[in-house]
Amino acid sequence: MRGVSLSRVVLAFALHLPVFAQAPNLDLFRQAPPAVDAALRERIAGFYQAHVDGKFRDADQYVAEDTKDFFFERSKPRYLSFEIQRIDYTNEQFTAATATMLVEQNIMVPGFAGKPVKIPVPSHWKVESDGQWYWWVDQSKLNVTPFGEMKPGPGARTGRLPDKLPTVEDIHKAVRANREAVALSASMAGLETVEIANGLPGPVRLELAMGQIRGISASLDKTSLASGETAVLTFNSEGSVSRQYQSRMHLVTVRVHPTNQTISLKLTVGP
Repeated sequence: MRGVSLSRVVLAFALHLPVFAQAPNLDLFRQAPPAVDAALRERIAGFYQAHVDGKFRDADQYVAEDTKDFFFERSKPRYLSFEIQRIDYTNEQFTAATATMLVEQNIMVPGFAGKPVKIPVPSHWKVESDGQWYWWVDQSKLNVTPFGEMKPGPGARTGRLPDKLPTVEDIHKAVRANREAVALSASMAGLETVEIANGLPGPVRLELAMGQIRGISASLDKTSLASGETAVLTFNSEGSVSRQYQSRMHLVTVRVHPTNQTISLKLTVGP
């Protein structure tokens, strides 16, 4: 069965839509030199600590020059805590990166009002001419989302939310697989495929996760899907799967970014 996390989908779109919209199709590079990574983590910590302390003037020193107007005009979230989950460097010179943050804040949304919720948020950084890391936003891509281009109404401030946010049901129906279960033979080589279609008006990124099953592999033919495109997930059995993996169900998941929808598939291996 396919499931969607309500808090991570609706809240992430409601609070951080402009930031998610600029998330690039990342090509991950080798690990950055320790000094570079440490410098970036220090700058990220300073920026987000200012949001915890409510000292947004202090946060300004971490904002890139071409993003300062955007930063001053947008609403400033007050965080209760933050955590760097991962850092992906997006060029070979290690001068650009995307940090995946887990921020905790009180949410004013029905069902969550007054309750601290942790939300995953991408945070984009680049090195400027002074050699320092700075938080920045590619403002040309602010309104491009998996639900199409969001256009604010007349007189709207930068980063204003659309009048109607997509529902969980919208997301559940828009990106989906054409089947929920796959069966393979443990003793005979063979292939099975699952198609995952993107019915949203904008692009999404897919991330495959499967536990180790010796003799069986799984792969996506593409991980970035434009609107209307379909990815093919291929399961390959070599025909020599040991008994410990047979006659039980294995769970395979495909995470859809940035909506955080999870598509779950049941994989069984017969004798």
